[in-house]
Amino acid sequence: MVEVERDAPVRLRWRCASAAHAPGGPMAKQNTMKRPGTRASALRHGETPDASGHESQSVSAAQTKPTILLGHTWPALCDTRYQHCRPQAPPPPAPDPRTQRRAAATLDPAPRRPTLRRATPGPPPRPQRLPRCVRSCRLGGAASLMDCSIRFRIRNPSPTASHFAGERRRPAGRVFLRTMASAAPVEEPTAAAEAKRRPTGDSFIRRHLRTLAPYQPILPFEVLSARLGRRPEDIIKLDANENPYGPPPEVSTALGSLKFPYVYPDPESRHLRAALAEDSGLESEYILAGCGADELIDLIMRCVLEPGDKIVDCPPTFTMYEFDASVNAALVIKVPRLPDFSLDVDRIVEVVEQENPKCVFLTSPNNPDGSVINDDDLLKILDLPILVVLDEAYIEFSSLKSKMAWVKKHDNLIVLRTFSKRAGLAGLRVGYGAFPLSIIEYLWRAKQPYNVSVAAEVSACAALQNPTYLENVKNLLVQERERLFNLLKGIPFLKPFPSHSNFILCEVTSGKDAKKIKEDLAKMGVMIRHYDKKELKGYIRISVGKPEHTDALMKGLNGLQL
Repeated sequence: MVEVERDAPVRLRWRCASAAHAPGGPMAKQNTMKRPGTRASALRHGETPDASGHESQSVSAAQTKPTILLGHTWPALCDTRYQHCRPQAPPPPAPDPRTQRRAAATLDPAPRRPTLRRATPGPPPRPQRLPRCVRSCRLGGAASLMDCSIRFRIRNPSPTASHFAGERRRPAGRVFLRTMASAAPVEEPTAAAEAKRRPTGDSFIRRHLRTLAPYQPILPFEVLSARLGRRPEDIIKLDANENPYGPPPEVSTALGSLKFPYVYPDPESRHLRAALAEDSGLESEYILAGCGADELIDLIMRCVLEPGDKIVDCPPTFTMYEFDASVNAALVIKVPRLPDFSLDVDRIVEVVEQENPKCVFLTSPNNPDGSVINDDDLLKILDLPILVVLDEAYIEFSSLKSKMAWVKKHDNLIVLRTFSKRAGLAGLRVGYGAFPLSIIEYLWRAKQPYNVSVAAEVSACAALQNPTYLENVKNLLVQERERLFNLLKGIPFLKPFPSHSNFILCEVTSGKDAKKIKEDLAKMGVMIRHYDKKELKGYIRISVGKPEHTDALMKGLNGLQL
């Protein structure tokens, strides 16, 4: 019988089934032939000796009638998991030359190559059950497995397999052990290691935002009411520059008659932009509406600034410019204002020439002091190679005329406006801006499609339908501002600054603490703003309210000096 081993890369091994050709018999020979289809031709009989020194002997088909069996014919010998661990049998004795000559004389002088035929495939061999010692190892490692496999082969010796032709013979009487892959159990990672390997939520956040300080907004009525233990109606709110008179009555009527609140708003705010064009005298294609001027500030930065670009800020001013620049990974170059809160134009020119910033943010009237920028200074800055963003949120309370029309002749000018102060719509968030056509095209591409809600657009359009109301409210606030300014000058520990807006900035003097003044007034139900930053440390800001609000404020301030 001839056995074909799958593991043999080139040569086939066959063994005679007769006793004469068994290992150790007188006719023991090792016959080799080439695998059909290999790159070398089949060995001719008696042509090539094998590595052990024995000649490959030819045997006629009539004498042996070998059968090629594909696959393993006996599981014990072909069990590759333990075969490398059993002792090797001693090599067969050297052949007798006289026996070889007698055997050669009896062979067919013209032998034919044996006919190879495929055996009928039978059922797959049944896996051999491992001994108890192996099954009881319990994954004890490579050493335990090798010891068990050796004991198994000693108890159950199997016939020694013939060597392949060309394979190096191993010395007799020696046992060769081949190391096996360790089967030791893998340690489960601890909870701390697993938690350390698993990414945390903040690891997905942009790196510069992890150290960003949040913006500090003004507390709403509900929170103030809960903290102070007062009804919202009993709180005098003079800390956020809101319009205490509220919007025109047409706004309430329009909100009560909304027809399609379930439909998305117009992404281009066509009705609002048409109303703004009529109100300002600037064509609607230059106007873009937003969810408050704050959204437009952020939109401008997202469209203009690359990470690492620089902007010029002129503190003390609206802190949203610095905040949005930090959100957009921009650098802020601060050019502080002069002691009278006017712009240091010469320093701005120097910074633009040296640092090459992308844009500068200016506020006129400025928040928190109420100063304005004259036309000469603005034109000097517009001559620089820098984008100028002019915030006119409080322009209605000054004697200045809006610069919205300037965007038609200055490609580096953007003017921002809002409905929060003028029309009393701070809670509905409606802002707008005038942009050069060369810039507004890209802002349309980048803005959110439904940034102005249906309620906000309807309210803003309704407010513009009553310009008389808006003008009267402005006049009332300007008149009360002058009254408040004169009253504050009579407080010995306050130094008020003239304002062109709806608020007044005061320096706290005479050793008084600005934060303590704010807290004491809050206990009386009067809310004001205090500052503790470098430029404004020891300052308070008071919004202009109704006459009764001013009276309550002055009563509280007079009580603090007792």
